[in-house]
Amino acid sequence: MNNPREGFTICFINKLKQAIETRNKELPENQRIDLSKMDGYKIQTFFMDSKTKNLERNKKSVEESHRLIKWACELQYLDLHAVSLIITKREPEEKEFLLSSRDEDVYVIKTFIRKTREKKTNKLGKISYSEWKEIPSSKREIKEMLEFHEDTREHHLLKKYEEDKYLVECYQSQKRKVYHMSNGEYKPLEWEYFGDIDMKRNKLPFYYKPREEKLKETKYFGKKEIKFYQKRHKKVYIHKLNDEDYESSQSSDDGDVYSKEIELSPTEIYDEYESRRIIKYDSYQKTLKSEKTGLTTAGSALTIIPIFGWIAGAAMIAAGEGEYKTIYKYKQEIYKRRVNKYSTGYIEKGEWEFSKYDYFENSDSEYDRKH
Repeated sequence: MNNPREGFTICFINKLKQAIETRNKELPENQRIDLSKMDGYKIQTFFMDSKTKNLERNKKSVEESHRLIKWACELQYLDLHAVSLIITKREPEEKEFLLSSRDEDVYVIKTFIRKTREKKTNKLGKISYSEWKEIPSSKREIKEMLEFHEDTREHHLLKKYEEDKYLVECYQSQKRKVYHMSNGEYKPLEWEYFGDIDMKRNKLPFYYKPREEKLKETKYFGKKEIKFYQKRHKKVYIHKLNDEDYESSQSSDDGDVYSKEIELSPTEIYDEYESRRIIKYDSYQKTLKSEKTGLTTAGSALTIIPIFGWIAGAAMIAAGEGEYKTIYKYKQEIYKRRVNKYSTGYIEKGEWEFSKYDYFENSDSEYDRKH
């Protein structure tokens, strides 16, 4: 109470330590917070005395505390995944690996190669490694002489014969006792066979002999016919059988697939027409019943009743001359285009081109409104 600034800080730090200690129990050991680092920890604090008469001083403290709270609320949370991606340290590592080992008589030849990788340490202290990569031109061979002792084994070739694409070799294991003399010399006994016969099958070298192409599939695309071929090969193995060269083969379709395009010709060609623009440019009057119609009728009546036939014919002529209808003259533009049909079902249409004018007459008064 005598020193509220220091008293509050001590109380707050103690509460904070208790909360961290409780949290540490739930975390793995490598992620726990070291509480000893919090000794002497300082916190910026603001105190307002409601009883003081210095209102201006309290006002500034309130504004400062509000500014601090607003700033704290705008802070972003720590993304542990993002932090783990930050590499703080990179260290190269090299190591030599045994690539292969083979025996030749009393020697063993070992091939070594050096590889490198990167050791990476992130912000959280976690260590990770990249994959091993071979260092170019780092291969080396070591030729070591086998020591002679009781368990020395040497494969002795008993028989060698061929079958199809494999070379089969039979080996028999041997051993011999070797006495070490006091003067540093060796006194070996004769070799003797022991153990089961070992058989090794080694693939014979082969070469490809190209064969004719094989049609795999045919597809049609518009105006094109695409045929897909695959190259055929024949694996040829050469080896000796009964002291003579013997050839065995095995055909396969292991070549790359390739295609050939063929341009197709249209199977049907014709022109397509279309009327575009119709223009009315003239008209004239036309009788529906001509004089010929009246005279023909009058002549027929005359053969029956001569006097009355002439009278009826004259009336019909007058009636035919009196009925008229307007006939309109039209001109229209005809366009055409070339159409090609292919066996694939594809239809190719050319551009419309002007072909000719077409003339016709029509007496329908509604024709203009319809067309």
